[in-house]
Amino acid sequence: MDSGDFIIIFLCFIILFQSAWIRILSSQKQGLNRKLEIKNNHIRSSNFGGIKARILSDNEDNDYISDDDSYRDRYYFDPSSADTFDSDRTIIFDYTDANDKKFSRTVDVKTVDKSDKDNTYIQGFCHLRNAMRTFTSSRMENCANVETGEIISDPGAYLYHEYKQSPGYSLKRLESDFIDVLKVLLFLGKADDRLVQAEREFIRKVCKDLAKDKRIDDEAIDKIINNIEIPSIQAFKLAVGRVFKSDIDIDLISISEQFLSSGKNQHQNEIEAHEFIVKTFTLKKPNQAKEVRKEAEIKGKITINGKQYDLKFVMDKFGIEKQGNEFVISGEKFKTIKEALIYSKSKNK
Repeated sequence: MDSGDFIIIFLCFIILFQSAWIRILSSQKQGLNRKLEIKNNHIRSSNFGGIKARILSDNEDNDYISDDDSYRDRYYFDPSSADTFDSDRTIIFDYTDANDKKFSRTVDVKTVDKSDKDNTYIQGFCHLRNAMRTFTSSRMENCANVETGEIISDPGAYLYHEYKQSPGYSLKRLESDFIDVLKVLLFLGKADDRLVQAEREFIRKVCKDLAKDKRIDDEAIDKIINNIEIPSIQAFKLAVGRVFKSDIDIDLISISEQFLSSGKNQHQNEIEAHEFIVKTFTLKKPNQAKEVRKEAEIKGKITINGKQYDLKFVMDKFGIEKQGNEFVISGEKFKTIKEALIYSKSKNK
């Protein structure tokens, strides 16, 4: 074995030694990182008004967690919930975090959840943390509107009141309270398998009239309409029936006529949909006839054989007296004057 072989063996030894040393250092680094991770994540759970909070154990310092309310950005806001709404207010308040530390916070509010009866959860951009955070109203004190200086005693109630004055509230009502009307409008518009610009503009106008809010923009209405599945004929009829039975003040007959007149050629589906609406809305609602009679009686008029007579004249002629809400003739009591007249006629036969 010459000197060249020794050099080769020596170099191989050096390479193996370096490789082993690198592995040892890497292992030590991983061990240190793991310890730091374990300490960082050595936490316990605490429940604050339904939110699972991540906080340090009692015997730990807080060197490893710089933001004591960092857990709050995990709270889930359900956008479809009736208790969740958007806000664009900027508020300032004193906030006590999970470690009982108090800081002054200025927050550009984005979303509010009032589903918890004891707390309102407010999510927004926190100027102190320079990030999105979620706060619970029970930990907020000395709250005020930054723009107006108005003092806010109840942040949840205040933000909800402000929200109810906004176009966002009108849109949410449109999507919930008038969903059956929207389904009918969509079916009428797509009855000929297309929704032309004139029909889309008409739907927007009806939506603004329903919501009684002209501030709603067309893009927001289009978004709601586009998210509704086109109803089947059966779903359309059910929606028409629910609108008919509701207290919604809307003339679906005139609306369907408008859709019919918007196109040059009337599609058979449009014609049939219009006929169904006319047939439904020309029916008398339950107890409607009785309500009309009662209203006429209250106004001092009564209709007999298609002619109107003065109620007092009829009562005097047939000897009918009014006692409270009842009509009395010959000692017999009746709820309506017509029942009393029928009794009088049968008695005189």
